Amino acid sequence: MSNWKNALVHSDISIEDAIVLLSGKKVTVRVLVVVDKNNYLQGILNDGDIRRALLKKLPMTTQIKNVMNSNPHVITSPYSRDEVLKKMADLDLLQIPVINKNREVCGLETYHTISKVKNYDNPVFLMAGGFGKRLHPLTLDTPKPLLNVGEEPILEIILKQFISAGFQNFFISI
Repeated sequence: MSNWKNALVHSDISIEDAIVLLSGKKVTVRVLVVVDKNNYLQGILNDGDIRRALLKKLPMTTQIKNVMNSNPHVITSPYSRDEVLKKMADLDLLQIPVINKNREVCGLETYHTISKVKNYDNPVFLMAGGFGKRLHPLTLDTPKPLLNVGEEPILEIILKQFISAGFQNFFISI
């Protein structure tokens, strides 16, 4: 939720001012979150809303309250990362305002930031040794870590899970 406060605006600014804000370096989330003086969510404004206003030949002095999405999808705090990702995927959203139970804006999640997996440099030590006697006869010709579960070997499944969690430094003891 980095620099989301830079995206907060009031509904009385003009389309021209909104374009300037969205084109500047302060607002990097590609959306403006429209709030009132008490920080209550009024709507959101993105490039698409501005394009539609321009196609209607509205003047650049038009206040954004006339062109914003006044009923945006939101996520209520507290929430989980998975909950946000699912909602964004289901609704094909790139940004979603975060509100509290009073509808006050308390954040803005973007797909770009929430979908990033943090990388961990600490080593992961996997023990893959042994004779696999309890799995005989399956392990007579194939080591236990290479036995398939479904279509993939056990070791590959474990490695993929660690990689998806951000780990990248592996040691396998055989």
